[in-house]
Amino acid sequence: MGRIAALEHDVRAQAVALGPGADDGTHLCPVRRCRWRVPQDKLMCPGHWRRLPQPLKGAVLRAWDGGRGAGSPAHLAAIRAAIAAANRQEADR
Repeated sequence: MGRIAALEHDVRAQAVALGPGADDGTHLCPVRRCRWRVPQDKLMCPGHWRRLPQPLKGAVLRAWDGGRGAGSPAHLAAIRAAIAAANRQEADR
C-alpha cells in the first residue's frame, strides 16, 4: 500500500467534523442523498472520495497531518471544502 493510500485509509479526524455515528462505528457519507455508511475514520464513501480532485484530497490529508491536525481550523476547512465539492459534483450529474 502506497503512502497516499495508507493516509487515505487512516483519515480518522473526519469524525470530529461529522459528529457521532451509529453504534457500529460508522456514519453516513456526508454527500447529499448518499446512503452509504462509512467507517468513522473515513470522510466519505469510496466512490465520492475517488471522484474528488486530487488537490482537495491532498488538502484534507495535509491538514490531518497524521492525526496532529485533527479538528484544527485548517482540517475542518479542508473537510468542508471536500464535502462541498462532492455535493457540487453530485448536483452536476
